[in-house]
Amino acid sequence: MKNIDRLLNDLNNMSPLSVGFWKDLQPMMAEKRKKNGHIFLKPGKFARKAWQLISGFIVSVKISDTGEQFVTRIYYPKDIVTDLESFFENVPVRYQFIGIGETLVLEINKPDVTKLLKQTS
Repeated sequence: MKNIDRLLNDLNNMSPLSVGFWKDLQPMMAEKRKKNGHIFLKPGKFARKAWQLISGFIVSVKISDTGEQFVTRIYYPKDIVTDLESFFENVPVRYQFIGIGETLVLEINKPDVTKLLKQTS
């Protein structure tokens, strides 16, 4: 729970959050521990979750037509991780997102974000 509170405090410092938004957002996030090699997103699928990385690392990997893997980005603690285009615009994920080492993340599901967006419109 302390990681969720820390994230909410960070968001509040960037832009003040209303008490209602704070209360709505808090139960939507879940702290998850993942093992080394966990695949967060796969190419061709749709991003249904987003994460704030608390500890560990996540890499996005492009897989060439010949099967070679190229790291396109490394995510560090405090980074927000997802394929934004897939998450918000419903296009297939382009890269594979893989946890390196044991990772601890705060996870939120797309339907919860959509619900929040509808409430603030």
